[in-house]
Amino acid sequence: MEKMKLKNKVIKALGDQTNVLLWYNIDRGGTTITTAGLYHLKEGKIAEFSILFDPRPQLK
Repeated sequence: MEKMKLKNKVIKALGDQTNVLLWYNIDRGGTTITTAGLYHLKEGKIAEFSILFDPRPQLK
C-alpha cells in the first residue's frame, strides 16, 4: 500500500478554553482540499471532533 503524503497549511485558528476551530488546506500533491475542524477539549485533551471538507477537487 502506498503511503499518503499530505501537507497541511492552517489558514485560521480560533479557540477558547474548551473549543478550537481550525480552517486549513490539505495539499495532496496537486490537489488542495479546504477543510474545517472543530475540536472540543476536556481536561486539556481532545474529547470530540468534527471535520468538514468538500471532496470535489479530489474526485476530478
